[in-house]
Amino acid sequence: MKNVKKKLKQNWWIIAGFVVVIGIQIATTAILCGVMQQRDQDIMKDVLNLRVQLMKKNVL
Repeated sequence: MKNVKKKLKQNWWIIAGFVVVIGIQIATTAILCGVMQQRDQDIMKDVLNLRVQLMKKNVL
């Protein structure tokens, strides 16, 4: 029984860590989306340019 409790505690820390990380990721993405909505078109252009550059590099 003691071993089971130890394992549960360890797993709880791991699960808590995952929850915190996921929460931070969701919060940052939400903030970025709110900030970047105005700049969405510019970002899309940058992404497309990066893809084109990568394609050219791969072809060459």
